[in-house]
Amino acid sequence: MPAEFDPAAELGLFPDKLFVCNCRGFLTKNNNIRDLCSRFISNGDHVYDVIDRYDDLTAYVLGREEATAGSTLKWVVPFLKAYGATDHSMHQYSRECLEMMPSAGKAMRYVSELMPTFITTSTYEHGILPIMEELDAPLCEVFCSKLELDPANFGRADSRKIREMAQELASMKIPKVKYKLNVPTPDQRGVYTFCMCPGGQVINASSEPGGVNVNGMSLHARDGLNSNSAVAVSVRPEDFGNTPEGAIAYQRALERAAFF
Repeated sequence: MPAEFDPAAELGLFPDKLFVCNCRGFLTKNNNIRDLCSRFISNGDHVYDVIDRYDDLTAYVLGREEATAGSTLKWVVPFLKAYGATDHSMHQYSRECLEMMPSAGKAMRYVSELMPTFITTSTYEHGILPIMEELDAPLCEVFCSKLELDPANFGRADSRKIREMAQELASMKIPKVKYKLNVPTPDQRGVYTFCMCPGGQVINASSEPGGVNVNGMSLHARDGLNSNSAVAVSVRPEDFGNTPEGAIAYQRALERAAFF
């Protein structure tokens, strides 16, 4: 039986609804690229942090024209190669260290049956393959960073110089400008900071009179005097009667209680 005719699809029009998500924080708990650095590079977790902080500095604070945010994933590649990482070993370790969020597969299978679903991530292909195996969501389309280490060849002298650079990076100190909080309560509710913004500010995002709803943001340079983050507390279905209407009423009650 032929599929139902969709005039929008025939005309090449974009669907009115689609779902796009990243991996970390929604599908996975861990930072795959940082984990790979920690596994293969000497003091690799610190080397990654230094490079990542430099990436933020050049792109957001200094605003250099040639700087592109997210360059960390490119800059760590020579170090991985110099310390003997291979495509196979990176794929194997990505599988071993993978930490999936609870019910991530169930959620993605459900959403992908309702609308076009896309996963966009800077994670290397080595790390996304185990994630897709765990999700078992064949309708999801994935966009990730392509990388082939094996065809690249470094001489011994080049590898030695790169390893020396890694040792120098590992000796650098990083000032603590970021913070985080994660404290489970006695009744097992999660209390944690979310979306910490260096140089950020808190802005009003109220949707109706008599209520308070705020959000956090930072300008491109992220060079403001203060920083900000949200403090999130987990909510359970029994808190609002386990209905959409109850959830809206619960949110409204909290926003009005905070208004003064």
